[in-house]
Amino acid sequence: MSGLIQAVSVVTAIVRRRTVDTFAVLVLVELALGVALNVVSSGDPRFLLVRPAFYTFVAAVYIFGTAGTNIPLMYVASRPMAVAGDPRRDIAFTRAWDNSAAFRRIQRMMTVGLGVVLLAEAVLRVVIVFRSAATDVIVTSSSSQLPVIVLFVLFVIGFRVLAVPRVSAIVDAEQAAVPELAPAGTAS
Repeated sequence: MSGLIQAVSVVTAIVRRRTVDTFAVLVLVELALGVALNVVSSGDPRFLLVRPAFYTFVAAVYIFGTAGTNIPLMYVASRPMAVAGDPRRDIAFTRAWDNSAAFRRIQRMMTVGLGVVLLAEAVLRVVIVFRSAATDVIVTSSSSQLPVIVLFVLFVIGFRVLAVPRVSAIVDAEQAAVPELAPAGTAS
């Protein structure tokens, strides 16, 4: 029932905006996948443990798909952190995308990196779960989650050490070229 409510909400948002948001499509695909996985119940308890791998795989494909678009996922996801509510920095972030091939390349590489992490997690989860006996479901449940923890920690460290300083320097340079903005509510 909650999936149906989410689906109606997403479809309503698409109709109101009169544009198809790719993230909304991802939500609808994952909801449909959830329904399909509920129908295809194998009776093997390991199948319940690998269900998240299907969702992760779909998310990885989506993320890879955004890497080649005008708006890769990590550009959208990193913006709030990079801008931190500063209107000048927001303008500089947009200018960095418009003016810097290096900035765009880093955003796309971060997006692909996240897709690789999710894809690896999906594959590793399936391998770990199905290499274990169906009777070891409790132990397998814990061990099948370890790869995603390790992969995400490595991704975040790599993101923080390799990408953030380079992206920040590019945005800082663009911000220097953005004129001071008048405070809200004052006449210019």
